[in-house]
Amino acid sequence: EFRRVLFRSAQFDEICVDGKNLLAKPMQFNFFRAPVDNDTMKNEWYQAHLNDHIVKVYETAVSEENNCAVIRVNQSFGWSIHQPFARLQAEYRIDGNGALYIECSAETSNKVEFLPRFGLRLFVPKSFSAVEYYGYGKYESYIDKHLASYIGNFSADISVMHEDYI
Repeated sequence: EFRRVLFRSAQFDEICVDGKNLLAKPMQFNFFRAPVDNDTMKNEWYQAHLNDHIVKVYETAVSEENNCAVIRVNQSFGWSIHQPFARLQAEYRIDGNGALYIECSAETSNKVEFLPRFGLRLFVPKSFSAVEYYGYGKYESYIDKHLASYIGNFSADISVMHEDYI
C-alpha cells in the first residue's frame, strides 16, 4: 500500500505492507558516491553539487490505467540558482497486488562529464536483515569485469554483503 507521496519533492515517504511502513525515510534518487583517491573527476562532482543537490518538481500527474495507479513526474536535480545537472522523467506504476514498477529517463547536462552513480535509494529500517535480488552475484565483482559473478536470483543476510575496499 502506497499511502503518501511527497509531491513537492516527488518522493514516496511511505510504502506499507500489512500496515507496516517499509521506509525509514523518503526514497530519493542518487547521483553520487563517496570518491576515492584515484577519482580524478571528484572536484567536478562537488562543484555540480551531486552530493547535496536540490530536487525541483515541474509536473506531477496521477491517473489510473489498466488497473494500476500511475504517477508521472517531471523533475530536475541541481543546486540553488545553478543549472540542473540532470532532468528526469519518472513513471511509477502500482498494480492491484501492490507491486511497484519504475521507469525513468534522465538527461544530463554538460556540468559533469562522468556521473559516478545513478540510482534510486530506498531507506529501510535497521531491523531488516535479509535481502533478495536479481542481478550480478553471488560475490562482489568489479562492474567492468564480472569475473567472479553471474546474473541470477540471490538472497543473503545483509551483514555479509559489505565490501571493505579501502
